[in-house]
Amino acid sequence: MHLKSMVAAVTALVISLSGANAAEEDARAAKVMWTAWLCSTYAELSGDAEEQRRLFTLGYSSGQRFVAAAAAGTITAEEANSIVPMVVGFLMAGPSEEFILGRVFESAANQGYDEVVKHDASGMYLELKDWVSDDELKASIASNKYMRGNCELLR
Repeated sequence: MHLKSMVAAVTALVISLSGANAAEEDARAAKVMWTAWLCSTYAELSGDAEEQRRLFTLGYSSGQRFVAAAAAGTITAEEANSIVPMVVGFLMAGPSEEFILGRVFESAANQGYDEVVKHDASGMYLELKDWVSDDELKASIASNKYMRGNCELLR
């Protein structure tokens, strides 16, 4: 998820749509899960352990809601296609809810890490020799991504 789409996702998460039904809210929980875990990675890389824990917990509880609703079949195909991040849909296979949540967390954490360490400011993939290895620079980049992504708005 690029920064612009992440900002849009976070903005959509904090705007409550009047009349949204429970199934729509269950589908939105997938966006909250993904974005919270991505933001938790930024918080971790920037050295904010407390915020990392808060966002991880938010992502986990949102993920539990989403996976339970998906397993119960209460989210329509239209809601899933229009609301649930595509990457989450690809990761919905597994023997248990915990397994699925672990897969989604790992993918979000890897994406967040890669955006800080392995991509340049425009999102282009860097050559291995150019990956960010300096901890202070990683923290600065991660903090910037956290702020520009409006991660503090996730509640």
